[in-house]
Amino acid sequence: MSSVLHVLEETANDNGLIILLFLFLFVVGILQLTVIQRRRSAGKRVQITRYIDAKIAITERRVALLLIWFFVPLALSLAISFAIKPIFWDRYLIGTIPALYLLVARGVENSGLIASTNVERLKTVDVAMIVIALISLLALLNLLAYYTLPQKEQWREVVSLIESDLKPGDAIVIYPDGYRTPFDYYYKGNPEMIVQSQDVAGNEDAIITKDRLWFVLMTYLPARDAPIKGELFARYGNDSLVLQKEFFLINVYLFNMDR
Repeated sequence: MSSVLHVLEETANDNGLIILLFLFLFVVGILQLTVIQRRRSAGKRVQITRYIDAKIAITERRVALLLIWFFVPLALSLAISFAIKPIFWDRYLIGTIPALYLLVARGVENSGLIASTNVERLKTVDVAMIVIALISLLALLNLLAYYTLPQKEQWREVVSLIESDLKPGDAIVIYPDGYRTPFDYYYKGNPEMIVQSQDVAGNEDAIITKDRLWFVLMTYLPARDAPIKGELFARYGNDSLVLQKEFFLINVYLFNMDR
């Protein structure tokens, strides 16, 4: 469920209000709206009452195509993730975004029709422009954060910190091990100082000859998925921790194992 929510957040510019607005417009977008007028005589005057008849438009070809376009890749990705390997990630579902936006656009149009039908002075295009302006304003708030706050893992800063105080008797452990590739891109030191986390976990002798240990941990991992962190603190004790530095999505710990 958390993966599904993450994909929705990324699709909606990582803004909770836009997600709610998109969900509302998505639902309104799959409706087929019909404006019905009723005439009623009141003496010499004729009163005209308008109201909306709303039906789910799944049988409409264009809406059905958009729903299939949006939901089938999501369902297949979830099925493969449970059966084979995890692939339910926003980057693999980018092809569903046009279908989502087309349904949202249809929802904007339908919202304008509903509002203009119930409020005489409103026009469909006016309501649509208000909704579009609201979405744009919410998106701009996130765009400001995008250009002022870190958005990617700060590997350059991590490596710079380690290399500024790296000593011959040090060892470096990166967890998960797969993130050694971006680390190596910036690291110019001795590659033999880097030890596989699987060699260190459950094996105190793996770095018994080392004086200090640099431990680089991805912070997106929950504690249950990073048992090596608890093991290192239990093995060397909190007193051995001489440095802890937080970067975007990465934490760096330095243990002095001689203490």
